[in-house]
Amino acid sequence: MTPEELQCFITSFRGWLDNHGAPCLTAEHAALLVSWHQELAADSGGTGIKRRMLDTLEHCTGQHAPSLFINMRMELAEGVTVLQGSMKPQLSGLIAYGEGMLKRFGQNTRGIEPPTAEVKGLIEGALVQSPAFPASL
Repeated sequence: MTPEELQCFITSFRGWLDNHGAPCLTAEHAALLVSWHQELAADSGGTGIKRRMLDTLEHCTGQHAPSLFINMRMELAEGVTVLQGSMKPQLSGLIAYGEGMLKRFGQNTRGIEPPTAEVKGLIEGALVQSPAFPASL
């Protein structure tokens, strides 16, 4: 790896940390990102730089990973609680609407009785004898 390639790699890695790594961290873990930057910037380069960079990241994440995951769990639980809270009013409104529709349907169909066989036969006979509608309507 040439010095230019190494510099390009370090620059792109730092960009990744800033653009992708940092947004995943909470405010209290900002010091973690700063420590990564400081340790990586202090490296003199040369043979084994990638291994040293990975070792630095492994060491830092090993120290901070438990608290990161605890915070993620807490934030996820808080998010689910907020989501449930925002959905309950909508859900109760939907349930109330459905109950109202069922009540109106019951009121509208309460007095309807199915026709007897005799009445059904009379209706069918009248329909057979009725004139056909013109297709142009």
